[in-house]
Amino acid sequence: MSEERLERMENMLVQLVQMVGENNKGLNIIEERMDRLENRFNGFGQRFDELEQRFDQYENKSDQ
Repeated sequence: MSEERLERMENMLVQLVQMVGENNKGLNIIEERMDRLENRFNGFGQRFDELEQRFDQYENKSDQ
């Protein structure tokens, strides 16, 4: 192989490694955001369960 061709291939490989690195950064950001959303939804679920229990208590009191 010619020196020029090897240099082009090396440059393309460097570019590919950089692109993969950027993709990994983006995926990490998305994963962190998804984790935060999951935590928020879990919190909403807990709050909803608490409200449901309170509603059931009020309902039971009114039935008595």
